[in-house]
Amino acid sequence: MLDKTNQSTGYCPDPDCWTAVGEALDGLGLNPGDFSVKIVFRRCLSCGERNIVRDGDFTCALCDSALPTLWNFAPARSAFQPTSASAADRASRWVSGHSVEAVRSCR
Repeated sequence: MLDKTNQSTGYCPDPDCWTAVGEALDGLGLNPGDFSVKIVFRRCLSCGERNIVRDGDFTCALCDSALPTLWNFAPARSAFQPTSASAADRASRWVSGHSVEAVRSCR
């Protein structure tokens, strides 16, 4: 095994999950070390977007709201409702004003 990461397109695990991953890999006889790349994910409480926190900046890339400092993804997917119509409107305007590539790069 060359590289290990917590990068995910759905669950968005916190880097703290390494203990469980490491134990599972140890059980298979692998000596995995630690994650090669650790990614910090947060869900925006205003618009619901999944964010990758870069350089310690806990700001939503979609609506510029502050992101929680603690991991906030539920194990089971739950329905999300924006906290205000204006947050949903801002998110919609941002998406419509950007290319598919730009929107994808924010996830």
